[in-house]
Amino acid sequence: MNTIKIYKFNLVFNVSSRLKLNQFKGSIFHSAFGNAFRTTVCVTKEKTCNGCALRETCSYIQVFETKMPKNDLPFFKNIAVAPHPYIINTSNELKNEYEKDDKLTVELIIVGEIVNLLPFLIYSFQLLG
Repeated sequence: MNTIKIYKFNLVFNVSSRLKLNQFKGSIFHSAFGNAFRTTVCVTKEKTCNGCALRETCSYIQVFETKMPKNDLPFFKNIAVAPHPYIINTSNELKNEYEKDDKLTVELIIVGEIVNLLPFLIYSFQLLG
């Protein structure tokens, strides 16, 4: 029987200056995290990943453009790219405005083997500041 491992981390940010976020905090974090992660792991620093010689072993591709594994399940038949193997959850943060020295907590849920990239994932979140 195959098992899927799920890991949950609470990332606590110390707000260094007044911060106002809109109601879509999760989207903001997702986009900023994607850019920071690509900056962290991309060795070519090309503008796009198309045609990159390292694409097959690239951590960015593994996380953001995960190919669906070959299988015979009919409901996966026309799906080429798998969902991202992580979730950024900000739903426990009820406020959108933060003052200096406030804490902002983001829940990071990692699914499967990308937990091996945890140092890069954490460093990418550190870059968001």
